[in-house]
Amino acid sequence: MTTIKILDKDALEELQSKLVSTLGREISLPETVDFCAQFAMGNFDDFIAFASSVSPAGSTKTVKVTSRLERQKRTLFDDDTLFPDEDNGNLFKE
Repeated sequence: MTTIKILDKDALEELQSKLVSTLGREISLPETVDFCAQFAMGNFDDFIAFASSVSPAGSTKTVKVTSRLERQKRTLFDDDTLFPDEDNGNLFKE
């Protein structure tokens, strides 16, 4: 058994509750996570499409990284600054 940190424990508990009421038997949280992992592996393409569209809610680090990437997109590439020696600059040109 592995210990994991659940970011949205309320959603997991709601899913567990729905499983219990639908299946008519007790389902533990680890079983619920196992079911999710098995379902994701069996429907991997759909899972990837879903995971790609979801960003961590309230993630300060995600917001910082995204804003830095946006700023860097507008940064001009200057060969002379990065490769002051002409021989080095030619290594990265086609």
